[in-house]
Amino acid sequence: MREALETRERERRSAGASIRSGPVAIGTYPVGPDALPFLGWRSSLGDEDWVGLGGADDADYFQRVLTDTGVDLRSG
Repeated sequence: MREALETRERERRSAGASIRSGPVAIGTYPVGPDALPFLGWRSSLGDEDWVGLGGADDADYFQRVLTDTGVDLRSG
């Protein structure tokens, strides 16, 4: 039983390693069909660009996400 739990923990950590940005994990369990493209997009942006997007109005933000990732956030 212990070996099975340790194996599962190693697999979980390995899966999470592919979506890490520097020393901080930005997500361990990406969920949904758009999660990986969105996380990949986030990791490609500098911190200043990411923070700057917080000042965009919804229409501009949605368009930027669609242009950069192909993910349409409006299709909910």
